[in-house]
Amino acid sequence: MANICIGNTDDHFRNHGFLLTAKGWTLSPAYDMNPSLNEYQNLLINRNTNKSDLNELHNSCEEYMLPKQTAMQIINEVLAAIKDWHSSAIRLGIAKREQDQFTATFERQFGLYKPQ
Repeated sequence: MANICIGNTDDHFRNHGFLLTAKGWTLSPAYDMNPSLNEYQNLLINRNTNKSDLNELHNSCEEYMLPKQTAMQIINEVLAAIKDWHSSAIRLGIAKREQDQFTATFERQFGLYKPQ
């Protein structure tokens, strides 16, 4: 979900990792995530499309063994986490030109996501 939200389309299998802990396997922290102007993921998000669309992902959640309500909660949490991306970009000193270049990428999903 985070990949779709920030426009990270470089989501191939080598950019997904696991860590073995005392309690067993767990997802690794996110890494190698960069926004892109591309609107398609490297990997399919369901059996039919790789379009970067949270609605498609939400409607496919049962393919991931995730109840719709849980999927909606996670999507909303991720959207809330990136809502202030612009403030973070300014604080981190990212050039205005680059911010302008990726504004549509970061804000695209806010207007498109309509859970059913």
